[in-house]
Amino acid sequence: MIDFTRAFDLLWIDGLLLKLMGLNVTGNLLNWIKNFLTNRSYQVKIGDSFSNSFTSENGTPQGSALSPLLFLVMINDFPTLSKFTSDAFFADDCSIWRSGTNLQQILFHLQQDLNLIESWCNKWGFVINAEKTTGIVFTKKNLALGNIQLKIQGKNINFMDSCKLLGVIFDRRMTWSPHVDYWLQNVNVLST
Repeated sequence: MIDFTRAFDLLWIDGLLLKLMGLNVTGNLLNWIKNFLTNRSYQVKIGDSFSNSFTSENGTPQGSALSPLLFLVMINDFPTLSKFTSDAFFADDCSIWRSGTNLQQILFHLQQDLNLIESWCNKWGFVINAEKTTGIVFTKKNLALGNIQLKIQGKNINFMDSCKLLGVIFDRRMTWSPHVDYWLQNVNVLST
């Protein structure tokens, strides 16, 4: 699971405009989108007090119906990964995966794919949060997770026994126990 740091807030506006022009979005529509994204000022209100206003250089407005569409345009050219490696996005949540029986071969190809993703991120202004990026190996075998090494931005990816993806907790043996336990605990908290 690859974690992008504040993907909507840090979206590179000039890069997005380049991609829109590459999709033949020009004229009034391109100008409107540029005006929509640039020279926006923000101010925070707490009680009766206001912060100083500030202008951001990048990002899409939070809560705007157009922001998710613009983000999709920005990630539309996500790199094509190696054969047998799959990827999926849900908003700014990105997962890549590969299956097989030869763990060393899987890790080799995933590292190549991570290198491609890192280069793409560097080109288009996305920032990967290496500390929050996690890995999981789904297997019934007993593996020493510390021996599994994949790197992003020169840092080892932390491999876990379980991970949460879009609200679903997966464990490496696919027992669903952590997910069921989580919901039972929260149902008990809500009912008391």
